[in-house]
Amino acid sequence: MKNPANQSDVKEIKKIVENKMAEDNIIRFDSEEQKSEYEREKRRIIGASAYNQEKKFESQAERNLIGIELEEAGRIDEAILIYEQNVKGNFEGSHPYTRLAIIYRKRKQIDDEIRILKKAARKFRDSSKGEYFSGRLEKAEALKAKIDKRQISEKKGQSNG
Repeated sequence: MKNPANQSDVKEIKKIVENKMAEDNIIRFDSEEQKSEYEREKRRIIGASAYNQEKKFESQAERNLIGIELEEAGRIDEAILIYEQNVKGNFEGSHPYTRLAIIYRKRKQIDDEIRILKKAARKFRDSSKGEYFSGRLEKAEALKAKIDKRQISEKKGQSNG
């Protein structure tokens, strides 16, 4: 069963990319030179910082869609790399954080899950998503403590035996 928050994130990302694709299709260019000129003028008008942020978000949203496709194709290691790029790039949406936390939990990679959940809890601390990630983080940390305790007990048992 898929996480409902994840499905809404996917829909949101798809909508953004579809809107961007529609925008790109509305403006037709006769050459790459015309397209480059349009991009330069757009950058000048809205400012370099805003333009760069827009381009960064677009590429990150596209990476999320690629990550989703990779997951659906069973290519989880590659999806992880894609999602990790977005986390490293400080992606504004929660999708890569949610997916990585889920993947790492399924793989029993608790340290990686905790690392991602800490980043997400900090990033979204002022929203309901922050509460969601903080709650998951508490559970992951409790699980890690339980695993660590069990491993210590097993080592003591082996050294006494």
